[in-house]
Amino acid sequence: MIDRSALKHFVETEYIGFKPAYDNIKTVHLAHGMFLGISEKEWDTSRFFEFIRPFNAKGITEKGHDNSSIYKYLVNNVNAIDERDVSLENLLTFRTLTNKIACMDKGAFARSMQSYSIVNEHYLGGDTIGVEIGEFIAFAIRKLSPNLYKKVKNWLQKDDDIVSILFAPVESNVQKDYKPTINLKSMKNNFLNYEDNCGTANLLADGMKSVFNTMSEHMEETNNYLSDIRELVLLSSFLIIRYMSCLEDIYVKRSNDNMMPLLLDFTNDSNGAVAIASKLNYTMICNSISRFYARKFGEKIFENNDLEEILITPIPATKQKELSQSLWEYCLNELKEKKDLLRQEEKSDLVGFAIYGIMQMETTANPNGCMRKIGTEAGIFYPSTGNPPIKRMRLKQDTFEAVIKSNIKPNESLTINELQEKLWKTLGIVIGGRKIDEERLYAAGIKDIDTDSLKENQKLFINKLESLDFAKMLADGVLQVRLGDR
Repeated sequence: MIDRSALKHFVETEYIGFKPAYDNIKTVHLAHGMFLGISEKEWDTSRFFEFIRPFNAKGITEKGHDNSSIYKYLVNNVNAIDERDVSLENLLTFRTLTNKIACMDKGAFARSMQSYSIVNEHYLGGDTIGVEIGEFIAFAIRKLSPNLYKKVKNWLQKDDDIVSILFAPVESNVQKDYKPTINLKSMKNNFLNYEDNCGTANLLADGMKSVFNTMSEHMEETNNYLSDIRELVLLSSFLIIRYMSCLEDIYVKRSNDNMMPLLLDFTNDSNGAVAIASKLNYTMICNSISRFYARKFGEKIFENNDLEEILITPIPATKQKELSQSLWEYCLNELKEKKDLLRQEEKSDLVGFAIYGIMQMETTANPNGCMRKIGTEAGIFYPSTGNPPIKRMRLKQDTFEAVIKSNIKPNESLTINELQEKLWKTLGIVIGGRKIDEERLYAAGIKDIDTDSLKENQKLFINKLESLDFAKMLADGVLQVRLGDR
C-alpha cells in the first residue's frame, strides 16, 4: 500500500519547507507564523482570547468569556478598572470595540487569537493552521536580510505602542516552550540552504533578499510599524506564491536561469487578451506545482519499490473510489504495456501523477488550493470572492503598494523601464509594453497575446502609479517613479 500522507510529508519536509495543504488559510495565519518564527517565543494567551471574544461566531458566550468573569478579573486580579467608574455594561462596550481593533486584519479565532494588528510577542499563542508557512518566511528573512529580521524582532519586543498599552491588563507573562513546526535549518535540499549553484534558486533567493532589504530601508525611514508590518505580510504572501511557481524549476529541472513569469493584469476586461493570458499563466503555475509533486512522489515510490511490486499494488484507499480506481488502473496498464519503452523518469512521473491526482480528488486542502487561498486572501488573485476555477493576477491596492515599495528604495528615482526590469528580477513580474516582456511570456508558453494589449496594460500600470502619486511626468517627457517626498 502506498502511503500518500508519508509521501506528502517527505516532499514538504525534504524540499518545500512548509505544508501547503490548507483551504481555509488566512493572511493573518501567515503573519502569526512569521511573528512566531522571528520571536521564537510562545505565550499563554488564554486571558487575552477570553477578553477579546465576548461572543463566538454564533453569538454565544463561551465559558470564561462572559462579561462578569472578565470584570471580576480586571477588578480583583490586575486592578485595571475601578468599579465606581466602570460598569459591566461599559466593559462589554469596550470589549466589543477592542475586538474590532484586534480584528482589523481579519483576525482568526481557534484555541487562541491570531492578529497582526498587535505587533507584540506577548500575544503570540500556540500553533494554528499554516503556521509553518509564516515560519518559512521568518527563516528566509533571518537568512537573507538580518537587518529586517532585527527590526521586526525589536518591534515584537516593544510594548509602548498604543495598541499594546490598550491590551496591557490582559497581556500574558506566561511563556511556553516554542519549537518550529519544521526544522528548516536541517533541510539541505531546500533552496535557502543550497551550497551549490542552481540558477533559478539563486534568482529567487536574490530577489527575496532585495525586496526584504528594501523594505527594511523603508522601515528605517518611516518607523510606522503597523503600516510597515502589514505591507511586509502582504509582500510575504506574494513571495510564497512566487516560490511555489518555481518549485519545479528548482527541484526537478534544476534550471540555470528559468523563471515562471507572473503576468499582472491591470485591465478591467475579464475577457480581454491580458486577462486571458493571466488566467493561462495561473493554470501553468498550478500545472507546474502538480508536476513537481508528481515527480517527487514517483521518485520516492520507486526508491522503496521495484516495478514488479508497484504493478501488484492495490488501489490506494480514498473517498472517490471509482475515479481513483480508474486512474490507478490506467497508470498500471501503461506501466505494463510500455515498461520496456519508458525511461525511468517517465515511469516515476506516471506513478507520481496517479497518486497526486488521487490526492487532489480527496480534498481542496491541496497545494494548488492552498496557493489560491493565500493569493485571494492577500489580494493577488482575482476575483477574491466566489469560486471560479481559474484566477488571474490582479493586485488590490494595498498589495500593489507593498510590491512597488519593495522595489524602490527611499528617495530612489527610477524610469518605468528600470522599475519593470527590477520587478522581473525580484518577483518575476511581467506587465508588458516592451519587447523583452513578450519574449519572456513566449518562452514560458504564453503566446496568444498581442503587442497592443500588453502596451495598454503597461499604460494602465503607469496610470495606477500616477494615481497613487508614485510617478510623475517630468518636463523633458520622462516618467519618473519615486516614493520619497510624496
